[in-house]
Amino acid sequence: MNLRLLSFATTATLLVACTTIPSRDGGSDAPSDSASSDAPTTDAPTMDSAREDAPSDTGIQDDSSLPDSSIDSPSDSGTSSGADASMDTGVDTGRDTGVDTGVDTGRDTGVDTGRDTGVDTGILDSASCTSPLVLCSGACVDTRTNRSHCGGCGRVCALPNALVTCTAGACAIAGCNPGFADCDGVASNGCEVDTNTNTNHCGACGRVCALANASSTCVAGSCAIGLCATGFSNCDGAASNGCEVNTLSNTSHCGGCGRVCAPANATASCSSGACGISSCNAGFANCDLIASNGCEANITADPSNCGRCGTVCGSNAACRLGSCVSCASPAVSCGSYCANLSTDTNNCRACGYVCPAYPSDTPYCAPQGCTVGAACDGSGRADCDRNPTNGYETDISSSSANCGACGFACPGSRICCRGACVLSPASCPPIC
Repeated sequence: MNLRLLSFATTATLLVACTTIPSRDGGSDAPSDSASSDAPTTDAPTMDSAREDAPSDTGIQDDSSLPDSSIDSPSDSGTSSGADASMDTGVDTGRDTGVDTGVDTGRDTGVDTGRDTGVDTGILDSASCTSPLVLCSGACVDTRTNRSHCGGCGRVCALPNALVTCTAGACAIAGCNPGFADCDGVASNGCEVDTNTNTNHCGACGRVCALANASSTCVAGSCAIGLCATGFSNCDGAASNGCEVNTLSNTSHCGGCGRVCAPANATASCSSGACGISSCNAGFANCDLIASNGCEANITADPSNCGRCGTVCGSNAACRLGSCVSCASPAVSCGSYCANLSTDTNNCRACGYVCPAYPSDTPYCAPQGCTVGAACDGSGRADCDRNPTNGYETDISSSSANCGACGFACPGSRICCRGACVLSPASCPPIC
């Protein structure tokens, strides 16, 4: 306190020395010559000396911890208001503001903000995790089971086409996505096989597509035929037995599925996808050398190939059991035998025409055709149209166009009665 009062007194003395003092007697303001010459020149200090003393005083004041108000009050009572106001404002305001604001603001913000934020946000350190948990990415995790930190921080379990798990710190496959399988048993490559398309693991591990006579494919987990090998076909439509038919040699699928070789009177063959004749049945020969109609010649009955191809029997001769036989008149050759066309019910009026059966009588062959009953008793009927399907359609007992026999018409106005043409019913012959 005494040091600051001393500094203040020194400053005040300097200010008074620099101020013009008026005359005591109230006279003129101008200094008199006598006063100027008589006044001593060494007693009053000058302004320069005052400037040199000021720093010393200021240094003492700065080291003081007293508040500004302790200095201002005694100064104001002992000195003029003009000098005090100027001096107090310049010194007190500048120094006090600089020290207080700079130190307080910097220390509070730097220390308090940093420490409070770190603790409040929940950041953990390794000491915060209790074994077996470890600190990974700011959280305590169990690396034995955590799929994002399996066996160590940052080791993520992500296996192709698989559902993953972490067991004892190692990534493992918990299951495969639909259509995939882990066929090699290696977890690191996940479920590596597409069982929908893989021909070595079609539908399941180890199920190999190896189809007979075909290139194999795997479609939606099932083995399928890609292409059949040349000369083979999948004729039964089943993929499991592949292309099972050799169409180059199979007589039921010769040259293609369903093409059956069935030549007449022969044993069929299939060669290079074409039907052929392996052998002819007994008594037959392939005399025209056409495979499609088989062994067409009956060499036991054909007069043009009697006994073998090309052997022709002579005029009116038959081929019987492979040998030519001459037919005696009225018989004619009917190929394999000689027949009387007027009486033979199996060759009635022509070789090979068989008289149709009749339910109530036995047919016979008449010169005019197949007949049943007798015209003379009114029961006679005949097959005049030679259509075996309608049997004996004509009543030869009363038909004027076919009277007594097929094709015999009554002349003029005659009528047919009991198989005879007469002038009137009265002329009918008696019943036979």
